[in-house]
Amino acid sequence: MHSAILLAKENKDLRDENENKKQKRARSRRQIPAEEGLSVQEASEIIARLVEASETPLYPPDGSTQSGLEPRPRAAPRCSGCGKIGHKINRCSDK
Repeated sequence: MHSAILLAKENKDLRDENENKKQKRARSRRQIPAEEGLSVQEASEIIARLVEASETPLYPPDGSTQSGLEPRPRAAPRCSGCGKIGHKINRCSDK
């Protein structure tokens, strides 16, 4: 009976400690870039700009893509046997 109570308390303590560690890991570690001290107003403006920048959508609402966000074309295959570009080892003529 006593061991069950002790185990339950120990389990609760471990869960509480684990929750505290999760919260600590989830905290933001980002630092405000400044060479000298900032006033409260300056810091809040910097934070507001950073939040706005992180909330901007990657694609415009009309569904079109911007030219900088299109996927890059794949490179031509390279043979791992001879090292030539244009074929793979299973089609290599230099075997």
